[in-house]
Order: sequence, then C-alpha cells, then structure tokens
Amino acid sequence: MARAVLAARVSLVLVVVSGCASLDGLSEGEKGSPSRAPKSSSTALLGCDPKGAFTTAVPLASGGTAFGARWDAKKTTVVFNTGRGQNVELRIGSNFDDATGAAFGPLAPPDGGALTPLLVFPSISNDGLFLYYQAYSPAPDAMGGGDSVVYRARRTTTSEPFHDYEPVVHSSSNDFGPYLVASANALYWTHADPSSATMRVMRFPVGAAEDPKSVFEASSSVIANAVVSSDEKSLYYADERGGTMDIYVATRASLSDEFTNGKPFDSLNSAAHAEIPSWISDDQCELVYEKRDFDSDTHSLWSARR
Repeated sequence: MARAVLAARVSLVLVVVSGCASLDGLSEGEKGSPSRAPKSSSTALLGCDPKGAFTTAVPLASGGTAFGARWDAKKTTVVFNTGRGQNVELRIGSNFDDATGAAFGPLAPPDGGALTPLLVFPSISNDGLFLYYQAYSPAPDAMGGGDSVVYRARRTTTSEPFHDYEPVVHSSSNDFGPYLVASANALYWTHADPSSATMRVMRFPVGAAEDPKSVFEASSSVIANAVVSSDEKSLYYADERGGTMDIYVATRASLSDEFTNGKPFDSLNSAAHAEIPSWISDDQCELVYEKRDFDSDTHSLWSARR
C-alpha cells in the first residue's frame, strides 16, 4: 500500500484492513434528511461563480498549529485540531482564539487499550449537537500504524460535552477524514481498500439505514481529505502524485453519477508545500486549505476566495 501520507503529524494514515457495513437509525436531530435533495447552486444565494477560479488566498490567524478546520454552514462554529505529533487535541469555538476544547470532554472510542486514542478531522452538524471525527485506536506512532475509524458523538445541548460516541461504520479500520456537507444530509470520507490497493471516497446518507457508497476512486495514486460542495457536485481532495501532495477537484452532473475528471487546482498548489483541502463554504465562494511542510512539520491554514 502507499506510504503513510500525513502520518501521525496530520493523522491520516493509510492502513490496509477490512471492509464496512453501515450503522443505521441516525437521528433526525442532525438536521439532515436523506430524502431532501442537496442545495442546488442555481438556487443558493451565491456571491460568486461556483465554477470560477479562486483568485485570492490569505493566511488565517490560527497560531500555526491548527489543521482540519471545519465550520458549520453559517460559519458560527469551527471545529479543528491543534498540536503536533501525538500532542494533538480537538477544539471547538466561534473562532480559533475562542476555542478551548473543553466542550469535547472525555471523548474517546472504547478500545480498552492503554494509549489515549488520537482524534482528528472533526466535522460538526449545523445545530451543534452531532460531531463526526476520525479516531486512531491505539494512537499511531511517528511512522504510522493504528486503526482508523469514523466515529459519531452527540449531545442534547450545546452547553454540554459530547458523549454517546459510536462508529458510523462497523467492521472497518481504514476510514479517514469524515466531512459533513453544508446541507448536513450526507457524510463523506476516504476508505482504503485492502483487496485492491485502491483509495475510495465514500458517501453515507445521514439518517438513512443504508450502506456507504463509493463515489470516487483512484487506483494509481493516494487521495485524502474529501471536501464536498453543498450541491454535492464538486469534490475537492488531496492527491499525491510524483511525490507532491496537491489540491485536486473532481465533478459530477448528478448524485447518481460518480465523480470524474479529477484535475489539479493549479492556482492554489505549489512545489514548496503540500496543499490539503479542509472546508468549502455553503455558497462555494471560500475554500479553506492547509499548507504543510512535512520535513519541518510546519503548517498553516489559508482561505481562498472566488
């Protein structure tokens, strides 16, 4: 299989293990309905051309240690990771400076092991009551390893810690980077298939008793950090080709199609850093992404606008 792409430093390790079967009966409180169509870009209140190029990019003030930042649809709450190596924490707040991490409480999968699991790439529902995240259990060492599972936790009010965590997908330990679309009716993540050394992007309809469905795959490269537009017709992801990790975008005409024609987003990519998408706004006018130098383990979050 491919080498560990982000290793423990960004905590997206590509592990070769088993298949998956979905968890059913998710709550209506997640504000997503499997029967409700995603928002169409033609009806959204757009301030830009959602198919246009990103023309500006500026760094975000995040202290230099934040990654995996995702906001709710109204951009009133941000969840993200901060730290390096195995000293990584989940944080939540109205902005990076406001985030304390206290609301996550003793959030960890029940593995029974001695090591504290590494919890990364959180994604929050628009009502603030449901949290999706990736958990390694046990936490990987600096060279990778560990089992990676997509979890979901809940709370009844936004003033209490999250609890009742459980796997979104059972019998799988190679799922990475969950991303809840702005409409909140679908969850996406990357799955490593051990039988074919293939990376796949999976879609799971929130609130439906269905198995996840593959919507994009790459057999000759490494894909990671799926970020999907509110109309679910544009897929931004990190792809490692020729030793460089850059932002790519794939598209589709309808939800019944798979994403195709993945192409690099050259206006955001550079040879000096790895570029990794993190979040796309509801109106598709802003893309937040990470610039990372793997050799020095330094990184920064940037905001690109159309």
